[in-house]
Amino acid sequence: MDRFLKDLYSMAGHWATTACPVINDEISYKMIEKPEYPLCRQLSESVGELLADRLFLHSTWQPAQRAGAIQFVMVHGGYDTYFIRHSLWYGGVHTFDINPQHVVKDKSDRLEKAGITKLSKACAIACDYPGNVASVLEDHPRFDRDKITFIHLGALPCELNRESFEQLMTELFKIIPPASSVTFSYKNSAYSYSQMEKLLSQAGFHIYEHQTAADLHRDYIRNFELLNNRSFPLSDDLRYCLAVKKIRVCDSIALNKRC
Repeated sequence: MDRFLKDLYSMAGHWATTACPVINDEISYKMIEKPEYPLCRQLSESVGELLADRLFLHSTWQPAQRAGAIQFVMVHGGYDTYFIRHSLWYGGVHTFDINPQHVVKDKSDRLEKAGITKLSKACAIACDYPGNVASVLEDHPRFDRDKITFIHLGALPCELNRESFEQLMTELFKIIPPASSVTFSYKNSAYSYSQMEKLLSQAGFHIYEHQTAADLHRDYIRNFELLNNRSFPLSDDLRYCLAVKKIRVCDSIALNKRC
């Protein structure tokens, strides 16, 4: 099954089958057609890791916005509806929802059927290979390299090999200003903390926040398990990282002049 559809079914099923959802994503359920309902219920049991990814996104975006981020980029987040549910565009935030071509088309069709109108500051962008995200953003007429940007990569480091991920971070560094941030999850079996720290430092970033699956479970999920009398298990191997572009002395001077 297409992993993007699997995520959609999982989130829709979580909303439909949970008395007190960890993430209240009714829009996902509205994007589902009746023949898909059984799949939603079936996959709702394996939604834990997707919930953790989205919860980390929620917890890191809000402080990034307070720090000046006015561009929100989600890379291969599939049918995620965060930017719709939280109306980011009302605060002057431009959102860039980057997905494979087939997801862009199907998501647009599903949202239209659900009665969700097109949003003036939300751009749906087709990009089949996530390693090309930096060039796709740079070429987009509405993307501004001078505006502080928040980028959510989700589990891409689990899908890309080390060389491709390092190259992606290096390319992202070139198109976003200092204080911009990138969030993602990775497997501890693929990178140790020191390896990830070194990789990011070489690409021009430093780790601002780092959490284990146990941290996210304790802080955001455990209470919902008690409320719903059911479990949302997470893999112990997953780590969640918020990396911020380093501010050099010359960047600091430039920022002060702008202010």
